[in-house]
This record gives sequence, C-alpha cells and structure tokens, in this order.
Amino acid sequence: MTYDFPIFAIMGLWNIPLLLLQKIFGIVWYNNLISILYAKSILILFAILSLWIIKKILVLLNKTQEDIKWYKFLFVSSPIFLMVLGLFFVFYIISIFFSLVGIYYYLQDKDKQFVLFFALAISLKLFALVLFIPLLLLKYKKISKILLYGFLSLSVLIFAKLVYMNAPMYQESLNAFNDGMMTYLMTNNFAGSFSTVSIFFIIYTLICILCYFKEYKGKETLEKYTMYIGLVVMGSFCTFVTIHPQWFILVLPYLTYFLINNKKLKYHNLLVEMGYVSSMLAILVIHYTWVFCPTLLNRMLLNKLFPLNEIPTHMPLVARFNEFLPIISGVAIACFLVFLYLNYPDFQKKEIKQKFSRSLLWIRMGIILIPTLLMIIGYFR
Repeated sequence: MTYDFPIFAIMGLWNIPLLLLQKIFGIVWYNNLISILYAKSILILFAILSLWIIKKILVLLNKTQEDIKWYKFLFVSSPIFLMVLGLFFVFYIISIFFSLVGIYYYLQDKDKQFVLFFALAISLKLFALVLFIPLLLLKYKKISKILLYGFLSLSVLIFAKLVYMNAPMYQESLNAFNDGMMTYLMTNNFAGSFSTVSIFFIIYTLICILCYFKEYKGKETLEKYTMYIGLVVMGSFCTFVTIHPQWFILVLPYLTYFLINNKKLKYHNLLVEMGYVSSMLAILVIHYTWVFCPTLLNRMLLNKLFPLNEIPTHMPLVARFNEFLPIISGVAIACFLVFLYLNYPDFQKKEIKQKFSRSLLWIRMGIILIPTLLMIIGYFR
C-alpha cells in the first residue's frame, strides 16, 4: 500500500519515543509488545479525536445529548470499527478525522478551514477527494471558485508528490497502486457501447451532477444533505468497488449517523445496517483469505501465550463459501440501497417512533466474532 509524505510525518513524530528507546536502551520496537502497542495507539487517539469532532458536528446538526451518546456507542461497537482497528490497525482513521474536521467547518460556512482540512485529509489518502468534490458542488456554483478550491484541496498532496518525485521505490509502488486501483474500480461493471462501464463511476457522476444542480439554500441545504452525500459516496465506493477490508471504515461515520438521525425508523435502519455490514464482512472474509488468516495473529497476544513455529496461512472452512459470493453480494447491495431509500432526506417517514432493540445491538456487536473465531480455530489447527 502506497502512502505519501504527510502520513510518514505524523507517524514519525508519534514514534520519536520508540527511536529514543532504541538509541538509548537498544530496544527494537517491533520485537517488544509494549512498543508495538504504543506505536498502534496513535490510531486509538485519532479514533477518540474523530468521536470528539463528530460530537461537535452533531451539535451543529441539532442532535440531543442522548443522540450523541448513542452515536458514540454505535460507532465503536460497529463490526466495521472492531475489524479495522481491532484486527488491522491501519491508518485510515487519521484521514477520516481530518475529513470530519473539514465537514465541521463546511457546515459553518468557513471556506478556508473546510478546504484546508480536506487538503490535509486528501494528502493522507486520496479517498477524501471523492467526498470533497460533491460537497464542493453542492455549495458552490461558480466554476471559477470550484476550480480554485479544487486546486487548493490538492495543494498539500502535490507538495508531497514533489518530495518523492525522484524516489524510484516510491514511483514503483505508486504505479502498482494506480494500476491496482483502476482494476478495483472496474470490477463491478456492465457492458457499455464501446467498453465496460464502472457502476461506481455512474453513481458518482450522478451524485456530482445532482449536487451541482441542487438549489443551495444556505444552512438548510447543508444540514439536510451533507451527511447523506457522505453516505451515498462512501457507501457506493465500499459496495461497488473491490475494496480492501480496511477501506470499509470510510463509510462508518455516515452509516452510523443515520442510525441516530432517523428516529422513526430506528429498528428498520438497524436491521438493514446489520444485513449490509454482515454481508459485506462475509464477502471480505471469503475474498481475502490471505488477509483473514491465522498469520494475522502473529506478534499478537495469542502468539505470545501459545507460540507456534509455523502459523497456518489459510482457513479451509472459508474457501468452501466462495461459490456463495454472488448471493451474498446481492444481499449487501440490496441492503445498502434500502438503507439509502429509508434515509433519503425528503422521504416521508412514518409517524411512529421506534427504539433500538437491545438483542439486535448485541448481535450486531458480536458479528466480528465470526471471522475472529475462524482465525483462532485456524491458528490451532
């Protein structure tokens, strides 16, 4: 996976204590459990910061303290959060934090801060640009301003590219990533007049056009559509692109928002969200057998307690479900589309308010145990 200069700068500053430990005491961090936990704890910090800025966003969107508490619980108990930060500990939460700060200022009509924080988020991972463009088109209608803000949003990334411009290893990894990304984007497609057509690009182009044509009514428009645009864009990306498991966290802030936003369909929303998340996780586990395998437990606590000379590299049980991928994918897409329909801002909701089902919440949280137990079983096999 290719990362640019800004993420290395953040990680480098955070890991200065580990460098000092190695220089002074000769402790090699990747051979020391405490040092590994410290290195990974930066993601916990940014998860906390993300929840902090989400709280401020929810206040702007007139949510109650009870709504905010529910959001925090549903966010950290989501199988997506538990998988990405509990199993993989990858850096996408850092980019998500800066994107959320950008949204916070976007809702307050603070253009400079909106562009600045999205520029930082884009420099950490280009996925933030996919969200930035439709938000830009929703609010700004002058082509000159759209082009200016679009360029400024890429300024930090351009600087980072210039830093590594002459680094051969970086160029090689970047080319591999770009080639791979185009393959991912074109996986889910149908036949067009001259070539295959990406389903995601169709949806994304439609949302961009609709955002630009949408009449802008100030704060009312921003409060009504900002989070829904995030849901459509990031949800479509995760659903119609062959994503890596860790990319799934991109949709989490917006998916969780609509679990607390739509009070009249809480039960229905939670049920559909569980169907979507669990089927997507099943797809990821079945497709990425080389990721969800016992070797993931290497250097973790289980390996310290029960060390093995050779950790199994596959889980035979998972491979048997490969033939069901088309069915499971259909379930995931159907659940996602229903979730979009139920939470469309102009959709007429029922008058009866619903409550969260505690049993569903426990089941939702326990979904992540399935791939975890499979890996543990595979480990001891």
